[in-house]
Formats: sequence, C-alpha cells, structure tokens
Amino acid sequence: GAHPSNEHSFTDLNSEAGSELEHEELWGLLTVIFENLITLCIFLNIVFLFLRVELESYTVAVRIGIEQPGKWPDLDVIFSVTQHLFSLVFLVELVVRIAMERSRYFYARHWRIFNIIDASVVASACVELYIIPYVTSDLELDLTCMRIFRLLRCVRASRMSRLLHSFSNLRVLLATVAVSFSSLFWSLLLVFFTVAGASIVMCQLVLFSIQTQSWDEDDQEIVEWMYTYYGSIGRSLWSFFELTFSGGWPNYARPLVHKVSGFFALFWVVYVSVVIFALTRIISALFLKDTLQAAAADAEKRKKEALASLFASADSSGDGQITADEFSRFTKSSKTKKNLEELGFEADNPESLFEALGKGDGAISSDEFLSGVKGPAK
Repeated sequence: GAHPSNEHSFTDLNSEAGSELEHEELWGLLTVIFENLITLCIFLNIVFLFLRVELESYTVAVRIGIEQPGKWPDLDVIFSVTQHLFSLVFLVELVVRIAMERSRYFYARHWRIFNIIDASVVASACVELYIIPYVTSDLELDLTCMRIFRLLRCVRASRMSRLLHSFSNLRVLLATVAVSFSSLFWSLLLVFFTVAGASIVMCQLVLFSIQTQSWDEDDQEIVEWMYTYYGSIGRSLWSFFELTFSGGWPNYARPLVHKVSGFFALFWVVYVSVVIFALTRIISALFLKDTLQAAAADAEKRKKEALASLFASADSSGDGQITADEFSRFTKSSKTKKNLEELGFEADNPESLFEALGKGDGAISSDEFLSGVKGPAK
C-alpha cells in the first residue's frame, strides 16, 4: 500500500516547520560568518607573527654588528597588544568549538590532528602570556627552562595548518601528497641508489687520475678542486646530490672534461642522459599519474560523504528513509536547491523529483538517494 506520508501535501507545510527551516538557515549563515572571521584572524595573526620574527632577526643583527640600529620603528607595544588580542580571540573560539562539538572536537575523523595542534597552540600562547610572566617574577628559573618556554613561540607557526579548513584545493592537495607518499618514497630511494652508485664510480676515477697522472705546480688548483668535490665518498655523494637536483651539472662536469681528461665526457653523457634527463622525468610522470589518481579517489570519497550528509539532513526523523513531508521541507531551503542544481537536478518541482528518487514507493531510502543522485536521472 501507499506510504502514510503520501497523504500529506507538498505545499501544505505548517508554520512551525517553516520557522525551523529559517532557524537552520540563519544558524548556517552565522556559522559561515564565524568561520570566515576566524580565518581572517588566523591570516592576520600569521602576518604579525612574520613581522615579529623579522623584527627579532633585525634585533639580533644589530646586536652582532651586522645591521645599524634605527631601521625599524619601536613596535613592541603594538606586537604586545595584538598578541594578547589574538590569544583571547582564539581562546574564545576554542571554548566555543569544544562547547558545541564536545568530544567530537578531538575525535573528528578528518581534522583530529589539526584540532589537537590548534588546542596546543592556544594553550602554549596562554601559558607564555599569562603564566610564565608571574612565575618568573617570583622564581628564578634557570636558562634552560627559559629557552624551553621561549620555544613555545615556535609552535604558533603550526597555526598555518588551520588555513586548510578554509581552502579546499589546498586541503585536497595535502591529502593527495599524503596518499602518494609511498610512490614518492620509492622514487627517491631509486634516485638515491643511482646517485650513490655514480658517486662511487666518480670518486674512484678521480682518485685514480690524481694518483696516476703527472701534475705540475700550475695544476695544483684543479687537483684541489677534484679532491674537494670528488675526493671521498661523502664529498662525491654530496656533489652528485647537488648536480642532480640543482640543474647546475655543467659546473661539476666541465672542469673534469676540459682540464683533466676528455674521457670524463663519456661518463657525463651517460649520467646526464640516463639519470638527469630520462630517470627523473619518468619518475615525475609516474608520480603525477599516482597523484591524479589519488586526487580523483579523494574527490569521489568526499562526494559520497557530502551526499550522505545531505541525506542525513533530509531525514529529520532519523529512521533511514525520507518521507514526502521531510523531502518537501528539505527542498524549501535555498542551500538545498543550490546543491541539487549543482548535481543536475531541477529542484523547482520537488514532487516529481521525489517520485523519481523514491522509485514510486512513497519513501526514499539511503541507497535509493545515493544511487539516484549519482545516477543519470534528472
């Protein structure tokens, strides 16, 4: 038989449901404003952090005699006020988020680590500003403890990770790099063994040349150059690391070819062609392929999660099915209409859309909703 909810009309909604919907939309708008304001505060805090570190660097340069005093104005008062202001803003934000999300703030699936880092940053700032000054005024702490307390400032740089909440492309890129880390690790390991092998060969060739060739006093400079760059395994390995990844390999190869022996050109032709040109480009192409695949998988995963969240929002009763009344209230929201239109559906006719997604049985299950929204039905 027909589902009982079919007796309700799509257009006959009571005022209580409309008021509830307006309340949800207002709450969503306030949430967006709150998030944007916090993002702006984070950005401004990072700017002031950069300026403060730059001023501290200038102060050290003046102390050791590298810079002349007077180039920077006295900004200690401004930095002190902004430091207290930002610390209080972020402390209030942390309290509000924990009060709203409670334990979910520390156990969120995607942002657990970032939330813990952010709470640590806020706690360290409060300790530095409101506890350490009173402790040091009454007690004489040794220099080691003071250095540890000063290192708490470095933790604030991790606040930049909070910006990942606001920039979706940056968040996806970071997740993609994390997924592709395995491919990156093995690629770097292959390059390392190749570079290490070449550096051993070059070290032996250079030592053989130094020991067997006749050198004049005028050649002392090139002999010292050869030993400096390739005279031991460590020196040779570091030189090959530089010339492989810096793109300046001619500066490391030309002196050997022009001033020592032309036979070194054979080695460099093979190494540059096989390693610097071919191997690095093949690894880059494979890494790019894995990165694109990881990005596509991440986008599909987030789409499924967004659709599941959309279904949960529509299923106000929580019984795992969307009735006609629930769907009608759900599609009245301008945000819902926008989401459905982005998925290719006409949200102006909720009756036909409900029948299409629910297969005509009077309700929409989770599987029907996910398959219908992802499918070609319009």
